[in-house]
Amino acid sequence: MNLNKMLKQARQLQEQAQRIQEDLANRRFEVEGAGGKLRAVASGGGQLLDLWISPELVAEGDAQMLSELVLASVREALDQGRRASESEMQKLSGGLGLPGAF
Repeated sequence: MNLNKMLKQARQLQEQAQRIQEDLANRRFEVEGAGGKLRAVASGGGQLLDLWISPELVAEGDAQMLSELVLASVREALDQGRRASESEMQKLSGGLGLPGAF
């Protein structure tokens, strides 16, 4: 394989990776917790977009429990986005297992 062809393929791969990252940043990952009384929404880009807590859950008055529920829901929403990103990049790399490539 000549150098020009390799460089062209590398540029194409980089462009595809950028498109995937942009698409993922626009995707929303929603997690409900506490029987639907809590909702966390994250982007595929790793940002928390929305957090909703029902007044009923707040009225229960257990701050420690509420903190744990919020943290668990936020982590799961962010993890869903991270896993989707890893999956898409793995597909792009053709399963080569290149750590830190993207």
